Amino acid sequence: MPHTVEPVTVALGPAARGAPDELRPLIEETVVATTGGIAYVMTQQLADRRVAERILAGAAAIDTDVRVLVETEFLAERRPTPSPWAAMGTNEAARVAYNALLRAAVPVRSDYVAGSLMHSNIAIRDGDAAITSANLTTGSLDRHYNALVRIRDPVAAGTMRAAFMDAWDGDFRKSAREATVPLADGGACSVVAGGEGVTVEALAHRIDAAQQSIQMAIFTFASGNRLFTAIASAIARGVTVTGVVDADQAPQRWDAVAPLQALGADVRYHAGALTGAPGRMHHKLLLIDGGLVCIGTTNFSNAALKSHEAFVFLTTGFSAYVGAELDRLFAAGTAQAPPPLPPA
Repeated sequence: MPHTVEPVTVALGPAARGAPDELRPLIEETVVATTGGIAYVMTQQLADRRVAERILAGAAAIDTDVRVLVETEFLAERRPTPSPWAAMGTNEAARVAYNALLRAAVPVRSDYVAGSLMHSNIAIRDGDAAITSANLTTGSLDRHYNALVRIRDPVAAGTMRAAFMDAWDGDFRKSAREATVPLADGGACSVVAGGEGVTVEALAHRIDAAQQSIQMAIFTFASGNRLFTAIASAIARGVTVTGVVDADQAPQRWDAVAPLQALGADVRYHAGALTGAPGRMHHKLLLIDGGLVCIGTTNFSNAALKSHEAFVFLTTGFSAYVGAELDRLFAAGTAQAPPPLPPA
């Protein structure tokens, strides 16, 4: 069951793979505008029919302002199809959803800047915002490990709305938006969103301050970048570093798992979609010194310096809940990557 310390709820999914929660209900609720309200959605991929239908339902309400912004790379095909008029290809479901929004006259735009991504997944309503590592695809919602933070606060929602409008009105990669709101237990929720590595620096700053331990579950962890350096420095000063990385990256020359192991970290591979699991280990999730929870969209890679990202930092209240899931994923990890599945 999602864990709440007002005004924040954290969910870790999917339940079908042993995680405590389902993200889909929270996402579907957040992307619907009530009468007279707003519903802004920024996502790398929108390909799930149910979520698209929820957006369409919200747009049909009276006096609503519904807008959707998606990443162009996941509308196009990496490999051209035999006919551009044929309904086929990896991203066809995303194009169907995009066209459905166009047919319903829902304002929808795609990002056309080559060489970098709109990597944030944010849904905003009046006084309510959700930030998630999950793309709005059926596979991501139902089969991939992902986290979601929902913040029911007008300051945080306003900050995320400003980040959305940065993207809606122009090239948002020079954007930087931050807000901090109090939690009911005396802690704080800080949210950071924008481009040019703003979330990378926010993460690195907190890793640099670690004194005892860092637990993590990271989808992509590459060597030779700012976050790798921050983790390496933490290991060197005696911080215990443990965690899992999606095993599908193991063949990549930039894979950071072996270098981290050589430095003394107990970092393991967790099976991914190409290495025997039902889906990806798609988290960007950390627990620092047993108290600071970090949840967002930023992978530990140089690509994160070019893309638009969002991250949330939570003090107090969520550490036991998140720590238990990190422990579960870590227990299922292996020091060596499992073999890849044979080609389909």
